[in-house]
Amino acid sequence: MPSTRPLAPSAGAFLNALLREVSDWELVRAPLGDISLQAVSLPLAGKGARLLVPVQRLSSAGRHRFLEPLLLVETGAPPREIAFRRFAELVIGDAALVGRISPEARALFLARLDDSERRIRKVLEARRQDLDALFAAPLRFIEAEQALLLGHPVHPTPKSYDEFSESDAGDFAPEFASAFPLRWFLVRRQHLQASGTEDLPLEAALEGLVTSDPALPPAARSELLGDSRRLPLPVHPWQAQRLLELPALRRLLATGELIDLGPKGSAYRPTSSLRTLYAEHSDFMLKFSISLRVTNSLRVLLPKEWERGKEVHRLLQSPLWREIARRLPSFKVMSEPVHLALRDPEGGPLLESAVILRRNPFRGEAAQDACVMATLCQDHPLGGRSRLAWHVRRIAAREGISAEAAGAAWFRRFCTVALRPLLILQADYGLLFGAHQQNTVLRLEQDYPAVLYYRDCQGTGYCDSRIAELTEALPGLGELAENTVEDALGHRLLGYYLIVNNVFNVIASLAHAGLGREPRLFEQLRRFLLDLREDGLRDPSFVDGLLRTPEIWSKGNFLTCLQNINENHRGGEQLAVYRPMANPIAARDAPALAAAPILADAG
Repeated sequence: MPSTRPLAPSAGAFLNALLREVSDWELVRAPLGDISLQAVSLPLAGKGARLLVPVQRLSSAGRHRFLEPLLLVETGAPPREIAFRRFAELVIGDAALVGRISPEARALFLARLDDSERRIRKVLEARRQDLDALFAAPLRFIEAEQALLLGHPVHPTPKSYDEFSESDAGDFAPEFASAFPLRWFLVRRQHLQASGTEDLPLEAALEGLVTSDPALPPAARSELLGDSRRLPLPVHPWQAQRLLELPALRRLLATGELIDLGPKGSAYRPTSSLRTLYAEHSDFMLKFSISLRVTNSLRVLLPKEWERGKEVHRLLQSPLWREIARRLPSFKVMSEPVHLALRDPEGGPLLESAVILRRNPFRGEAAQDACVMATLCQDHPLGGRSRLAWHVRRIAAREGISAEAAGAAWFRRFCTVALRPLLILQADYGLLFGAHQQNTVLRLEQDYPAVLYYRDCQGTGYCDSRIAELTEALPGLGELAENTVEDALGHRLLGYYLIVNNVFNVIASLAHAGLGREPRLFEQLRRFLLDLREDGLRDPSFVDGLLRTPEIWSKGNFLTCLQNINENHRGGEQLAVYRPMANPIAARDAPALAAAPILADAG
C-alpha cells in the first residue's frame, strides 16, 4: 500500500503557490494500490500525461494540505511515483501550465528550489530538539521570530538565499537561531548620507544605540562616539565583507576616511526577515541593506523606503494619530525615524550600505508572548499542531468549552484587535498598511489576541482620494516616499496583504487543526464585516468589495519567482502577476471564478 503521509513542507508550499496561479487543474479520484484518494490532477499537454497529487484537505482560503506520493500518469500506464525535483521539472517545462520560460530562467528556478529544500531539511535537523518548545510553550518575541522554520507557506522556494553559502546560513539566518555582534565603521561625516527626525536627531539616536549596549565597555563607547568629525555606522557583518570589496570603500580605508573597528558589543539576532536585527537591550531594531535575494526580492534598501519610515514617524507624532490612537488602542506602529548610508563616488547614497533604525517595543515584559503572525500560523513540520492551535486548545481547556467554540472565540477577538483597526484606517483615513503575516506581530494575553504591532514602513501608503486631507494634516506627505496610490490599486494590494495573506491564513490554520470549519469561519468573518459596515465607515468601498465581489486578488509568488522578477525594484512588473482567486467571503450567490478552481473546505 502506498504511503499517505503528509507531503514535505517544501513540496506543499510549491503546490499551494502553483494552484493559485494555474487554471487547468481539477479534482479527481486517484487509484493508489488498494485504495482510492481525492487528488489534484494537472495535465501535461506537452507530454500527453498528467500529474496527480493526493489531497489531505482542500481549503477555500487557498492553503491546501497534500499527501505523498507525487504521481506521474502516462498514457496506458499505471500511476508512477516521482521525486519532487522531477515533479517541479515537469511543471515548469510545460508551457500550457506556466507559459514559455527560457532555459536560463528554468535552471535558476530549479537551483533556488534545490537550495530552499536543502535549507529546510538542514533547519529541521538543527532545530529538532527545539520543536516541542517552538510549537507548544510560551515564547518571547525573538524566539517566535526565529521559530519561522519553513518560510512562506505559499511560495515555491520559501527558504532560498541565492548568495548565502551553507555556512553563511548557519551563521546569519534566523531559522538557525543565529546571533552575532554588529560590525562597526567610523566614517567622516561628509561621506555619510544620514538623518533623523525633528524629535530624534541622528546623533542622539546613535549615542543611544551605543551607550545602551551593556557589552560595550567605556573605552569602546569612547572610540565610537569620541570624535566629533566622525559618526559610527553599524553594519551587518555579512554585508560588511561585500562592502569592503568595493573600490570606493577601499579608497576610504586607505585614506583613513573610514575606519573598520570590527565586531563589537552585544549579540544581535536576526528576526524572521533575516536582514532586521534585534537585541532586547536596544531601543532600536536595525534593518539593513543586504545584497541577497530572499524569496522574490533583492533586499537592498531604496531612498523611498527610509523616507516612508520618517514619514510614518511624523504621522505618529501628529494630532491626527493621537485621535487614531484613542480610537484604535489595540493597534501600534513601529516607526523608522533614522537612516544612514555611505555616499557613493557621485555623492548619492550607496544603497548597499544603508541601515534604518526601527523603534523596538519588545523589551522586558513586552517581549513575552509577542508572536509574528507567520510563526503563529505555521504548520508543524512533522505533522503536529501549530502554535495557534496550541493557544486555542489552552483556551478550550481553561474555559471548559469545545475546541471549535474556542476557535470561534479566538477568531472573533482577532478580528476586533487586528482586522478592525486596519480596515478603519483605510476607510476613514485613507491610510494603507500592507499588513501581511510577516509584517504583523500579535501580542497575546491569556492566549487571546491583545495588541497588533505593524512593522516595515516600506509597506505603507495613502489613498489618492484622501491625499488632500492627509497633506493638510502633514504637509508633503508621500512626495519623497512615493507611496500615494489610486484607490483601486490600494484595494487590490490591501486585499492581498491583509485579507488573503493574513486573515485567510488564520482561517486555514484554525480549520486544519480542527478548531472550526472553514465555511463557518468565513461566515463569521462576513458577519464581522457587515457589522463593521453597519457601525459606519466613511468609505466602505473596500469592505463592500470583500462582501460582494466574487473574486479577490492574490500575489503570484510562483510566476514572480519563475520569471525572476525582483519585486522591490520592478514594482510595476510584479503587479502583472497578480491573479484572481475565488472570494470565499462574498455572498453565497456570487458566481464562482471559473479560472481558479479553489475548492470548498473538504473537512
